[in-house]
Amino acid sequence: MTASTGEQDLLADHLPAPAGQTPSPWIRAAWIRVPRVRAAGVRRFLGFGMVGVSGFLPNLAVMWLCTDLLRLHYTLSAVVAHQVANSWNFALTDRLVFRDRGPDRRLRRYGWFMLSGNADLVVRVPFLMVLVSVARVNPLAGSMVVIGAMFLVRFLVTDRLIYRDGVATSEA
Repeated sequence: MTASTGEQDLLADHLPAPAGQTPSPWIRAAWIRVPRVRAAGVRRFLGFGMVGVSGFLPNLAVMWLCTDLLRLHYTLSAVVAHQVANSWNFALTDRLVFRDRGPDRRLRRYGWFMLSGNADLVVRVPFLMVLVSVARVNPLAGSMVVIGAMFLVRFLVTDRLIYRDGVATSEA
């Protein structure tokens, strides 16, 4: 990627270089690419966050249904609710956040997405149990805290492993 003459003049004013010299081509190339990469990452992060927030509704609704109406234990309710919300989140993540990956390999991505989501239950359920049993937090409120705490981990796994550039669609 090369910068136009106008961009070079602008870059020369804002990039580190000895007085009177233009920055090296490597610095110019990094300066131009990094904001675009960061912007794409920020868009994915925000999109993933909005999908996650939308997943709170089905998660909490199913957890409430299971605990209050069906009288299941709150840990089992959390697992059932997680399966519903995780499928909801995958559908929106795949179609909205990472839509550029295309429909091929969708089933494989769904499997990895569910696997990573269920792996996080190994942390979430014991954490929820501590909040409810020891700290006497309401199970729904505790579930919200635990889900929020795992958000960054889930984003990193999804972005870096499940949807990493080119891997999701180029594997045979």
